Amino acid sequence: MSVIIVLIGGLLLFANPDIRQDTYRVETGISGVSGSISSGSESIKGGYVLGWGASLVGEYRDETPLRHTLGMQRYESNKWTLEFYSLGLDYVYQWPKLPVQIALGAEIGSAQMLPKDMSTIKSGSDKLGWEFHGEASHYFVLRNQLVHAFVRPAWRVYQPELEAGGVSKKLNAGGLSISGGLGIQF
Repeated sequence: MSVIIVLIGGLLLFANPDIRQDTYRVETGISGVSGSISSGSESIKGGYVLGWGASLVGEYRDETPLRHTLGMQRYESNKWTLEFYSLGLDYVYQWPKLPVQIALGAEIGSAQMLPKDMSTIKSGSDKLGWEFHGEASHYFVLRNQLVHAFVRPAWRVYQPELEAGGVSKKLNAGGLSISGGLGIQF
């Protein structure tokens, strides 16, 4: 499923002649997983974890207040890794006469949980999910390059799957998450 997300996102961003500029972004954040699964002496329990991400954002040439986002985020604990691949659409509002931008948007994507060093708990297939988010950005110039810092709270609904002893179980990798980072326009 993540391959399909990346292909569709790549087509929207790179094959679209109306995209005026690309922004490359890096971020760090915190996200949560709830639920648990166990098999024998091995178990995975939910919790909040730190992670990082990277994304490519494309804005339109004309004054259309929309933008597309193709992103990847990775969160890690000592027992598991959680990966998100997402494709988003945002409505952007530029604050008059200030270098501030506010955006509201949604993403659809895939999530997969990968257990670390476990023999009886295996990762399942990646599952579709979605999120709603808001974002506040502040733009500034750094070495003749337009850069922005952003903060993005989101509400996620993802249910990655794990297999333990031949039984599949979904965990909730959703709820409130918050991330922040830097972007640079090219």
